[in-house]
Amino acid sequence: MSHPRIDFDPFGEPRPAGTTHSMLDDLREQYPAFHSEAAHGFWVVTRHADIVATYQDAARPTTGT
Repeated sequence: MSHPRIDFDPFGEPRPAGTTHSMLDDLREQYPAFHSEAAHGFWVVTRHADIVATYQDAARPTTGT
C-alpha cells in the first residue's frame, strides 16, 4: 500500500490565525495517514481512532515508509 507524501511541517513558517485547524481538517478528510519529509521525515495520523489503533498495534512499523 502506497502512502502519500505531503510536505507538512507543523513547526515551520507561521500561519495566519485560524488557518491551522482548517488545514488539519482538510488533511484529515483527504489523508487519514501520510508521511511528511519535513524535519527528517515523520508519520502523521490524523484521526483519533487511527491514533489509538496505531499505539495499540505493536506489529505496526514505527519507522520507514
